[in-house]
Amino acid sequence: MCPSPYKHTRLRLNIQVRDSTDEDLMPYLEDINSFIEANRRRNKRVLIFCYTGKSSAPTAVIQYLMHHSNMRLQQAHEHVKRRFPSIKINQGFWQTLQRLDERLHSTSNKK
Repeated sequence: MCPSPYKHTRLRLNIQVRDSTDEDLMPYLEDINSFIEANRRRNKRVLIFCYTGKSSAPTAVIQYLMHHSNMRLQQAHEHVKRRFPSIKINQGFWQTLQRLDERLHSTSNKK
């Protein structure tokens, strides 16, 4: 039994993806970002986890930073890599991040 006087509630968003170059994360990004933002607005911490911690979880964090901190791909990747040097994003996830970077920072979005 936890002696904490605060009620513990844990919410979970479970995204089932393979760490594979042919896996497309794009359909999950909106759900990931909504989940993170909803918890941050309530001052809750968010743990983003994947089995090895090298590809899918860092990809989720990087794309979140790109969306919500207006970071470019390289800047977000370097930010995460400084904190977790062992990340190794697979080529398929990297291509998804590149497409996202182009979409978020295209000149047509600036108008």
